[in-house]
Amino acid sequence: MARAKYQNILTPFLNEDGFTLLEAVIASAITAGTLVIVLLFSMRSFEIASEINTVNDVNHSFRRTQRAFVRDVQMAQYFFFGADVDNENNQIPNEFIDRRVLTVGRENEDGEMIWSRYAVKIGTETTIYYLLVTTNELEGAEHFETNIIATNVQDMYFVYYDEDDIETTKAEDVRRIEMTLVLEENNVTEMMHFSSTLRGKNLGVALPDENIEVHQNTNFVK
Repeated sequence: MARAKYQNILTPFLNEDGFTLLEAVIASAITAGTLVIVLLFSMRSFEIASEINTVNDVNHSFRRTQRAFVRDVQMAQYFFFGADVDNENNQIPNEFIDRRVLTVGRENEDGEMIWSRYAVKIGTETTIYYLLVTTNELEGAEHFETNIIATNVQDMYFVYYDEDDIETTKAEDVRRIEMTLVLEENNVTEMMHFSSTLRGKNLGVALPDENIEVHQNTNFVK
């Protein structure tokens, strides 16, 4: 009689398969905990994949910049150091004016002047800083084109060294140029130094085609 009485009391806590309510709650809690762990691992995996992709993007920008910079410096025959000229006397400066801008030039096989200008600009519709290279190498040196070779630039500058590998401020003494580039993307900051040695000697200092800066500023602001 007593046993039957207690069975009637416990009946509401039994499901059809014989599991108690407590067991069902425990099972639900374990399932929920497992789902949380799986979710945390999935989120971390996504973060790791995102970090890897960011590093790959940054490294790709570094490689692209290095290829262009080393090639242009090694082939250069003329340099224009800085972004301005002495307008009063119309003189080309022999000392560096702006270490964040580099313009190099050379003559092609047809005797035409080929210029390449490296500078960092901010987009007109964004707050992103871009490393741009403007050149007239294509289409018979008649037209300039500007390409973005790195994005999210935090800093970029050039240092010049003489034949004794001592930093110099005289254009005529330069034998090696080093570029420092700092990129930041998705809170990942990387710095890289690129170095290129000039192939020739007695390189001239020349005033570049004024269109090179005009073209570079067409879609970007300083």
